[in-house]
Amino acid sequence: MPILYQFLGSHFCEKARWALAYKGVPYREINLIPGPHLRTTRRIAKKTSLPILVDGDAVVQGSAKIISFLDKKHLRTPLTPTNIHDASMAHEWERYLDRNVGIPLRAFFYHYAFRDRALVTDFLLRGAPWWGRPFYWFAYPVIKRAMKRSMGIDESTVGAARSRFLFACDKLDERLSTHKFLAGPSFSRADLTASALLFHRWSDIWRAPSEVDELMRQLEDRPFYHWARAIYRDYRPPSGDR
Repeated sequence: MPILYQFLGSHFCEKARWALAYKGVPYREINLIPGPHLRTTRRIAKKTSLPILVDGDAVVQGSAKIISFLDKKHLRTPLTPTNIHDASMAHEWERYLDRNVGIPLRAFFYHYAFRDRALVTDFLLRGAPWWGRPFYWFAYPVIKRAMKRSMGIDESTVGAARSRFLFACDKLDERLSTHKFLAGPSFSRADLTASALLFHRWSDIWRAPSEVDELMRQLEDRPFYHWARAIYRDYRPPSGDR
């Protein structure tokens, strides 16, 4: 059975979970703890980022590469359009959304979440092994500094992250004013990405800092926001059940 190494709260890992569920591929999840996860990722892959899918001899790192791998191995219900032009557009939208929604939204979230140790600890350790909490009791300050450094989070970057995210929302609203889907006539990896990167908003289990909640409330009347929620409702099967 394929194994997905992940952080449960990562929206990039949600992309991989969604793709596996959409394809109807049974798999096992291994939730890692930020910080100690480096020991695992360095052992099985070239880089330290998650998600990582291990399927037999194949080790696939990164949500976009995982989707491409699944499309090649499981031809049913493709997430990449078969039309060359639509496929190129789907890849382009996915890259744009990862860079201009996923990365800046992550930076904006953690900038404020790190001010509330209980909130961010609950977020980072959800679904992780039991020893994560006692470990974080001692290691949290070191992990906080390392994560802020790796994501380039500080007072000078949070404003730019917010602006990039809102500009991307404007672009999505414009596209969706004339199209049902982002790339071609059918649901694709582009639509999955747009909705998955906001997956915390489609569930009540994820707490967020008040600044993030306020930013999201500003989106609730936008066409993109309603569309992304509907995409999740209509195209996100329960994991392992298609």
